[in-house]
Amino acid sequence: MTQKPKQSKQPLLTLQNLNTTLYANNSTTKLLQNVDLQLNENEIMALVGLSGSGKTMLWKSMVGVLQHKTTKQPNNSFITEATMDGSITNNTQTQSLNKLLGQKNGIGIIFQEPHASLDPLMTIGEQISEVLKLHSSEPHSSKPHSSKPHRRKKLTKQELTNKVHDALTQVELNPNYNNRYPHQLSGGEAQRVAIALAIANKPKLIIADEPTSNLDETNQTLIINMLQKLCQQNSTSLILITHNIAMAASVAQKIAILQNGTIIETINNIPNNNMDKLIANAKQKHTKNLLIANQFQPKHKTTHNADNKKARFFTVLENNTQTNTNNPLTPKGENITQTMWVKGATNQQINLNKCTNAIEIKNLTKIYNNRKGNATALKNINLNIPAGKITTLVGQSGRGKSTLANILAGLETPSEGTITVWGEKTNPTQRYKHIRIVTQYPNTMLNPKMTIKNILRNSATNNYNPAIHPYHVKYLMNEFILPTNTLNKYPHQLSGGQKQRIAIMTALMGGATILIADEITSALDANAAATILNMLLDINERMGTTILLTTHNTAIIKGFADHTATLDSHG
Repeated sequence: MTQKPKQSKQPLLTLQNLNTTLYANNSTTKLLQNVDLQLNENEIMALVGLSGSGKTMLWKSMVGVLQHKTTKQPNNSFITEATMDGSITNNTQTQSLNKLLGQKNGIGIIFQEPHASLDPLMTIGEQISEVLKLHSSEPHSSKPHSSKPHRRKKLTKQELTNKVHDALTQVELNPNYNNRYPHQLSGGEAQRVAIALAIANKPKLIIADEPTSNLDETNQTLIINMLQKLCQQNSTSLILITHNIAMAASVAQKIAILQNGTIIETINNIPNNNMDKLIANAKQKHTKNLLIANQFQPKHKTTHNADNKKARFFTVLENNTQTNTNNPLTPKGENITQTMWVKGATNQQINLNKCTNAIEIKNLTKIYNNRKGNATALKNINLNIPAGKITTLVGQSGRGKSTLANILAGLETPSEGTITVWGEKTNPTQRYKHIRIVTQYPNTMLNPKMTIKNILRNSATNNYNPAIHPYHVKYLMNEFILPTNTLNKYPHQLSGGQKQRIAIMTALMGGATILIADEITSALDANAAATILNMLLDINERMGTTILLTTHNTAIIKGFADHTATLDSHG
């Protein structure tokens, strides 16, 4: 990690008394309350908090991209009130930084999911050129907040090409990447392109919303070092939104801790790479708990049959609620995996006790064909996944973990090899009867036009005995630490951790006897990740569900998995 830059004492942005209110279903909810912060020129500030604490809501409120409440749009809309000052606003008090987005000397945004922020039909060069052409004017004129558009300087074709190449070079990509499309990029490359888009017009401020959460440890380090280096080279300030408080401490001069929409503590004079000292210096108990949770420390064993149960990870409880681990998962104590079955298979339920292995993989190979030839993703994989146990599959990005998970779930077909599920050789359709997959992107699994209640009902009704569905939902909601009003919400109204829990519930309502969790904690903060892992332990111990977890985070393996397999060099 490079040395932290020396920040200027000149305020770039001063935010005072920011409040954001959500209007929905004829009621109001305070999302942000009395938020104050100051960011100096050439300074890196980190915003850290639990999933749903208001980190993303804060920057969206600052820059004015939320749907504003009007008489025509009274529901699912927001009202934000704030006073903003500083050199980036030309020292003119304002309520929104919207006019500065993308502008030269303005604000650049880096989003959490780079592929979602890139146009799949445009080359990388075309997308960077578009930003340059749309925002080539200076953001400040004689009337800095005039409603009239700024006069834009028309760039020549050669000037555009040079600026595109310069932006790609700054993020350590070869200029010939300008001819590539987003689907031709790896996760790390796509995030670099997202950074190139943000810095193309040389902003004074970059807001990076969880820029490393979906990447493996190697790419996380590369991206965070790159951002720090760019800030030093271009005299740019950075607001880094992250759930990795250790990473924040390594690059930021200041860390603001959010809880329930309020900044409860701001940490200055951060000790380099000394988490113990950082914990000792924290004033708020919530901050100390966040720091401890970030280390994935086992907390204690469950109270029921403690000798046979694994220790749970330390978590910061949300809204002071927790599951009752002494009660059965269902009201009458029956095992869901023995009562929820595929239509047509009800009369031939599997005796799981007869199978030593839930899945047996023999000589599995996956080859992709493309214009440049064949690409081998998996080669001669032999793996047994024991019944009723938790197995972790580890390996660096690009080693084929997700490819294997998709094949097991029936989403892809192998080129060679056999897969046996519960003692029978299966094809993709047959595997789907018993196996459900939960991915690292819960948005791709949840219909944005359906309420959570209907999503769960659809999963149960379409595949399994519908009579069981209403019987279990409220108990599952309680066990998954979700308030019952979540059932009436839509996916976009939930935090990342809540959406991931709903995705797991969807798999359980479908009656999965085998659950594949593909990097499901990679995009979550440490507390939300620990909560999910503890739930997987509960599901395994109390429902007997076989679980395969793919991950690049080796910190969570100890004390969690019964067995661990490593994918190295495609098998």
